[in-house]
Amino acid sequence: MKKITYLIAILLLSVTSVNAQENVNVKKETVTKRVITKGTTVETTITNDIKEERDVIKVEETESINQVPTVISETTEKTEVVVDTVVANEQNERMVEEYQKKEQAEIQKSIEEQRAEKKRIDSDVEAIKKANLADDETKNKKVKKATKKIDN
Repeated sequence: MKKITYLIAILLLSVTSVNAQENVNVKKETVTKRVITKGTTVETTITNDIKEERDVIKVEETESINQVPTVISETTEKTEVVVDTVVANEQNERMVEEYQKKEQAEIQKSIEEQRAEKKRIDSDVEAIKKANLADDETKNKKVKKATKKIDN
């Protein structure tokens, strides 16, 4: 029984001494970006850029002094889209609507001013026509008087 206990203890010690020591360092860096693009729509994108450096330091357990460790470095980079939304830009739509109403009001005002100007010009033309017609009648009367004097 004593021999079996020693044998089991030796086996356990030999198995654990064969295993290497391993030290793992993980450096994780996360950058969160928020991008908002405004136009006719508001596009909001939130992304996480994750950069992970993983260093594994292995030392063989050979029970010798000043062993050279084996360093294995892995670098992974990935981008995760956390939020990606597209929403109508209500403020922009209101501004466009107000601008269109303002432009329409200015166009209507301009049309009314042009109509009033046309009426004024038409009335001036009518007045000039009447004045010319009156002048023509006066001239015709003078010509008729002159022709009557000449005829007599």
